[in-house]
Amino acid sequence: YKMKNNKVNIYFASELFYEFINGFEKYRLITGLKKNIENNISVSLSGFLQNERLINYKFIALRMKLIYSI
Repeated sequence: YKMKNNKVNIYFASELFYEFINGFEKYRLITGLKKNIENNISVSLSGFLQNERLINYKFIALRMKLIYSI
């Protein structure tokens, strides 16, 4: 099997969660790698750090996704 594209994309993202009564609830920092396998199929490996301010709780996760685009 010959892969058409050997390019791997690196991405970074952040998310802020805000409540009107309590203010900033939590934030997430996300980073990952995405690789196209075929024209409309790709695979992604990412990790994120989530910090919840109100209960002083930190959460780290690693996830892998198989993505099909129409």
